[in-house]
Amino acid sequence: MLRYNIDVKKQETKERSTKKWIFEMDEQLDEDFRNAIAKKKGLHRGVIKKSLQEAIEDWIKKPNRE
Repeated sequence: MLRYNIDVKKQETKERSTKKWIFEMDEQLDEDFRNAIAKKKGLHRGVIKKSLQEAIEDWIKKPNRE
């Protein structure tokens, strides 16, 4: 079961405006996600953040989502 408590903080720079998310997720889901990222992209700095952004973008683009 995914548990979440999102605290969104807006950060603005000269280049762009971003929001920082702080949330909790189920330990098994976190482990599975990290393992999938490590297999596909390796363990590099920033890869989890990029993968989360890609997952959100893919979810938004996906038709017929509930």
